[in-house]
Amino acid sequence: MFKNLKSLFVVDDGNDKQSQNDDSPKDKVDNSNIPPQNSNQGGNSIIKVDQPPLKDKVVSNLDKTPKNTDVPASIEMYNGQVNDKFLKVLFDAMENANLDGFDYLEFRQSLQSLKNIPMDDATRYQSALAMAQTMKATPDQLILSAKHYINKLSDEEKKFGNAMKGQIDQKVGNRQNEVKTLEEQIKQKTEEIKKLTTEITQHQQKISETQAYISEATLQIEMRRKDFLVSYQKVVGQIQQDIGNMETYLQGKTKPKPPTTDPNKGNK
Repeated sequence: MFKNLKSLFVVDDGNDKQSQNDDSPKDKVDNSNIPPQNSNQGGNSIIKVDQPPLKDKVVSNLDKTPKNTDVPASIEMYNGQVNDKFLKVLFDAMENANLDGFDYLEFRQSLQSLKNIPMDDATRYQSALAMAQTMKATPDQLILSAKHYINKLSDEEKKFGNAMKGQIDQKVGNRQNEVKTLEEQIKQKTEEIKKLTTEITQHQQKISETQAYISEATLQIEMRRKDFLVSYQKVVGQIQQDIGNMETYLQGKTKPKPPTTDPNKGNK
């Protein structure tokens, strides 16, 4: 049934190289594999519109990028492509919702049967209606049944949107929360580093000031030590001189003569 419904809406372009299961999200996306898109290229399949281009663009709730996601800029070059797995989901929904009797699906099949006959769109639709009328179908019924399938497909869109939201919450949201936590930690540690850097600078300044004080204090102490030593030697030397003079002049002790040295006679 999938092939039958696909043949009513989609025509294979002969480049069906994509895996049928290649639509699941990947943990890593190689942006280099994203091909540039244009109106004449799709992917493994393209929709061949056998009527004038739609006046109004099909609006989907999935047209906008989900909030709270950071999509790589390069993905904007990628316009998406028709995927058989998603087509099967949509066609299965249509098949399960198939109405009894001649409805839009059978009318669509009638249109397809006339696609190779040279005629304009108005004639082709009127011819398909003529076949539909033999099955008691009316234009109002056909339009109503077509809207019925749009509603069913819209339900599938909502299901996919909910599933996608779950994937975003699971694979993206949690990671975004992790990023926010890490950013907060980085901010906190950056503030701590800034505070520690300030304290280190202050300590280094204190060290410089203390070392200058130590040098100055050491200089003052050394100067005082030498001043004291000279003063001590001056006073003690004077006292020793007085002791010697008192022993000589007051006690009658003679001062020992210093030995003389005659370089020619030797010591006496």
